[in-house]
Amino acid sequence: MSELKSKAVPQLYKTRMVRALIRTLNPKTETRRILDPQPPFDPEHVSVDVDDLGFITFWSGNHTQGIYHQVRAKVRPGDIIWIKETFVRATNAQDQDCSIYKAGRIDEEIDGGWTSSLFMPREASRITLEVTEKVRVERLQDISEKSALAEGFIKLRSGSVVEFEGAQHFGAEWLTAKEAYRDLWNDINLTPKPLYKNKEIVGYVCYPWSHADFDAEYQGVRRSGLYRSKPIKVIENPWVTVTTFKLKELRV
Repeated sequence: MSELKSKAVPQLYKTRMVRALIRTLNPKTETRRILDPQPPFDPEHVSVDVDDLGFITFWSGNHTQGIYHQVRAKVRPGDIIWIKETFVRATNAQDQDCSIYKAGRIDEEIDGGWTSSLFMPREASRITLEVTEKVRVERLQDISEKSALAEGFIKLRSGSVVEFEGAQHFGAEWLTAKEAYRDLWNDINLTPKPLYKNKEIVGYVCYPWSHADFDAEYQGVRRSGLYRSKPIKVIENPWVTVTTFKLKELRV
């Protein structure tokens, strides 16, 4: 079998995580993404592994040949990730087209407003990452303290954890990196996201750290099974892929 060629894939990043990617001190080197589709519940679940081709296999003692779910990882070692971030097209002093990036500004307001990272084209991307290890798969809450720090946090000499230097002066600190990551994850994934069919919303889904976190924010929703009059599926502690990378290029 010939060696598989590396590929380039896009990933969306929030502004706060872009800043963690490009800082000098303790930059972000891991990212967790929801495994899609999630495996069905299996009381006989034994293990999950990832082969060299990127196939993720869930093994069970209760299914034919032991396999009850299989999906392929989006990246493999050597693949390139180009980052899509919030930006705006502009013209510089030499009357040349350029891009301004929200993560590079202290004042986040800009005349005319920002363009969503969803609409960033490849040529406007300034950050390129290289995948350095085989993708791992785990339950969200199984994240270690070391991995939580690698998700973009800094441990101070005092022992507390912050998202950026100086945040402790504003009361934005945690006792552990895992607690910090829990809040970050919920900030991104706790809000219900619409499910579409024929361009119409037919339901909602979300992936909170825990049911307790969701219930604290959306009281009674999980019990009723409805959100904005549509069915909702709340998947706590989901299976996630873990991608480890290094910064390959940062265009200035």
